[in-house]
Amino acid sequence: MDHRTATEILQRLAKLERETVRYRQGVVTDDSPLSVALGGSTVAYEDVSTIAAHLEAGDTVGALAFANDLLVLGHLGGVTPPLVTSLPASPADGREVYYQSAAMAALGIVWHLRYRSGATGSYKWEYLGGGTLSDTVNVDETTTSTSFADLATTGPSVVIPLAGDYLFTVSAQVIAPLGNFGAASAYGDDEGAMSDGNTTASHPFLKTVASASTVTLKYRVSGGTGTFLRRVITATPVRVG
Repeated sequence: MDHRTATEILQRLAKLERETVRYRQGVVTDDSPLSVALGGSTVAYEDVSTIAAHLEAGDTVGALAFANDLLVLGHLGGVTPPLVTSLPASPADGREVYYQSAAMAALGIVWHLRYRSGATGSYKWEYLGGGTLSDTVNVDETTTSTSFADLATTGPSVVIPLAGDYLFTVSAQVIAPLGNFGAASAYGDDEGAMSDGNTTASHPFLKTVASASTVTLKYRVSGGTGTFLRRVITATPVRVG
């Protein structure tokens, strides 16, 4: 129990004049206005308040029941964030969710996200952990294109489920003629490209992406014929919205 919580409880208790206080357990039935069901039924109190950071319908909570007031202390035990397929429209500050799109479910990928209202920019759901989107093409193929283009086997590529800022990494084994280089880019420009003459190279970069975007690795050479193999792209969210 932190200092603020203890202080608020003591202030409430100091106002008592032979008033009975009971500890109760209940379930939040509504978060605005806050309502709590105790013993299976919602009890009408003149004032229902909380010292918890945020509560939502369905949360199991502990509370101090006064004669006319109910002080909700907070969640009981560990609280597991809900698994969602779309982000909540009006989240409370600090709310956490596990996000999984249909495509992510097929891959067994889940993202743990937390909403921070004070975050700068449009994307306020910050990534706490989870799987990385990735794709690999192992076949070796060639190109003579001096501008970014697909190889015979397109890709690798990833589909971005939520708009936001993502950390991408692109890598490939590159074989290029002496004095020339090959480059692979996720966005068809040198900003997100890795390049080398005859080795395995990788390049991480941050990019803002729209939802439902397909990001595909493309290739070019400075001259001659370049060969690319063991091609990989990964994407990890930084913050989304």
